[in-house]
Amino acid sequence: MSAHESIINLKSVRKPGHKKRVVTITLLLLFFTLIIVMSYLFLKPKQQTYVLNNYSTATVHLGDIDKRASVTGNFNIITNDVIITTEDGICTTINKKTGDTVKKGEVILKIESIKLLDERRELENELEQVKRNNLKSNQEYKRSVRDLNRSIDKKTLVVDRAFEELERSKDLFELNAITKKELLEVTDAYNDSVEDLEITKLQLADKIEDRTLELELIEFDLKRAETQLNKVNERIGKLDIKSVIDGTILDFKIKKGNRVESGDVLLQVGDLGTPFIEAFIPVKYSDDINIGADVVVTYDKKIYKGKLSLINSVTTDGKNGEKLLYSEVKLENIPENFIPGSSCNCEIILSVNKKVKVLERSEYVVSGKNRYVYVVKGNQGIKTEVKYGVINSSNVSIISGVEVGDKIITSSYNDFIEKEIIELKQEG
Repeated sequence: MSAHESIINLKSVRKPGHKKRVVTITLLLLFFTLIIVMSYLFLKPKQQTYVLNNYSTATVHLGDIDKRASVTGNFNIITNDVIITTEDGICTTINKKTGDTVKKGEVILKIESIKLLDERRELENELEQVKRNNLKSNQEYKRSVRDLNRSIDKKTLVVDRAFEELERSKDLFELNAITKKELLEVTDAYNDSVEDLEITKLQLADKIEDRTLELELIEFDLKRAETQLNKVNERIGKLDIKSVIDGTILDFKIKKGNRVESGDVLLQVGDLGTPFIEAFIPVKYSDDINIGADVVVTYDKKIYKGKLSLINSVTTDGKNGEKLLYSEVKLENIPENFIPGSSCNCEIILSVNKKVKVLERSEYVVSGKNRYVYVVKGNQGIKTEVKYGVINSSNVSIISGVEVGDKIITSSYNDFIEKEIIELKQEG
């Protein structure tokens, strides 16, 4: 045997117990690996199954769904009257309350104006004084006319006697029974009596003329005072605040005992039988909307039908700079107890998609990039990605992800949206 072969044989000779140690190490490694695997299996967090109780479902079906433009509207009324006071004063009486119906001409409240009452009292006193002065002046006039007429009657007798005396004296003068001087004296006496009578007649005429002028002045003062009094009474009459229309009291701006000034708004009366809705539609829908388009109005949790009755072509700026079109909606049926100025939701029907997969809208519809529904499979809900189409306030169209006849959980997904599968218990 050569030296080289001897060396090889020596290397191939293993020490006693070597094989046993290798087996032991291998077994230890397997044991520790098993412990690590078992620890992971027993100690890792276990994913608990979510159990859903009292849920609601709906079935995907073929149907029609309309595309809508949703805007906020405000109720208004065609016949509306804001009552304003024209006088200063104090509200002393209120006969109605908000919500009461009133007839045209019915007194709603009363205002008292001390200033106007004092002014009326002064005018009444002035008018009474003019009448008293007229009565007194008329009595004096009648007395003077009576005295002058008596004086004229007496003086007429004097003139008649003087005329007779003059005629007799003329005859005597012709007979040379009296002198010319005596005739002249009788003539002068006659002329004096005539002149005296004429003066008295002139006095009577002047008295009548003065009285006529005085009556004209009195008539002027009477008319002036009566006109002013009528105006004041008219103003006082306006303190009885009346409704100018048949309607309903929408709002009171004052209370009993409040002081008011000219120009103050007292209340508002409107005819609730003439409502319409004012709405502002984004210009982006202008190509899809027309007068007469159907409108679904939601007010006080109730649905009402209406139609677009007006679309203004002039745009206005919205809060965010968006261009808006003013429009009006006429309702087919009037909501009970609506309040002018209150808001409502208006959904304008733009178009209708027919025979598409439809599911009723509910809490399951959420915004976001990914859309999911839970499809009922036996006693489980399977999370399924879907693609929505048109969504309105009532329904959702589904383009893909589910089929007609699939039963969908429609209650809220908030508590289990991260679960791929959920267990279902009692529905309802």
